Amino acid sequence: MSETPSEGEYRKIQVTGRASYIVSLPKRWVLALGLKPGDPVAIRALEDSSLLLIPKKLVEKTPKKEVRIIVSPADDTRSIIRRIMSLYAVGCNTIYVKCKEEHLTTEQLSSIKDAIRRKLIGTEVVTESSNELILQILLGYPRLSVQDAIRRMFIIASSMFRDAVSALKNLDKDLARNVIETDDEVNRFDLYTVRLLKVALQDTRLIKEVGLKTITESLGYRLVTKSLERVADHAVRIAENVLAINEPIPDSLYQKILEYSSIGNKLLEDSLTALFKEDYYAADRVSSELEEIVAMEEGLLEMILSRKLDAKTISHLRLILESSKRISEYSEDIAEVTLNRTVEKLK
Repeated sequence: MSETPSEGEYRKIQVTGRASYIVSLPKRWVLALGLKPGDPVAIRALEDSSLLLIPKKLVEKTPKKEVRIIVSPADDTRSIIRRIMSLYAVGCNTIYVKCKEEHLTTEQLSSIKDAIRRKLIGTEVVTESSNELILQILLGYPRLSVQDAIRRMFIIASSMFRDAVSALKNLDKDLARNVIETDDEVNRFDLYTVRLLKVALQDTRLIKEVGLKTITESLGYRLVTKSLERVADHAVRIAENVLAINEPIPDSLYQKILEYSSIGNKLLEDSLTALFKEDYYAADRVSSELEEIVAMEEGLLEMILSRKLDAKTISHLRLILESSKRISEYSEDIAEVTLNRTVEKLK
């Protein structure tokens, strides 16, 4: 038996009977966990060919992470909400919001409950009084896997992008406002995905339950969710620019902007398809096709400047093009996650 600091402790495989192979367990590990002869231990084969040993009593144990937040009526409600959202993201199951004075303000109670409803999947207010809120995160694994949540994020963000551009055609203010209001949906799934990834990092037993093959996938998926969140943010910016435009857009110009944005949306869809299929070549095509967006943008800018539009309208149209381009660039970021994950599998 030998031990190295970087690789851990080595033990020899032994044979018992005709077909069984055994390896002895480190005594220190057994004693530290309070195990005794006859106690069952689960063995899980991981993707990297290593084995994970989990005593049954740990498998059956469900950790309950409870956190208390002490606030006062003078505290900024937005700050309290950000803290709750952060605790949700890191895997807390019960959050107590308690006022150290007489009671929370009506505005604090209303805003916190509204934020929970709009931003936190699976969270309920189980107890409410004038000086305390108890929030319970009622999420089981797997309720919605990492991949499922990302697909939902994509569907919503992509739809927001399409609707924001469509609102430009007839300056549909209601449709533009609806895009802005939908942003919370993307943020909900983003926080939910962050929570799943954090939980898997903290407890490797949940890797497969949340939809991961290996823990190393978590970084790539976090980059993907961040990219999709930014796509939604830029869709909101497009909608805000539509709201600020009062001059009708010539149909020929609108059709070119629509074509430009449609290519960006298609790249976004292709990058997600390549990700889930683990298709290196499809991801590589997304990066190559991005060059088309750059060429189209230059032509569109010239077209906008050649039309007899007021300076304010031109400025907002240029910002819309900029956001459309940025959305296309996020497709390349997602494609790079696939390239980095699959390049070593190429033959």
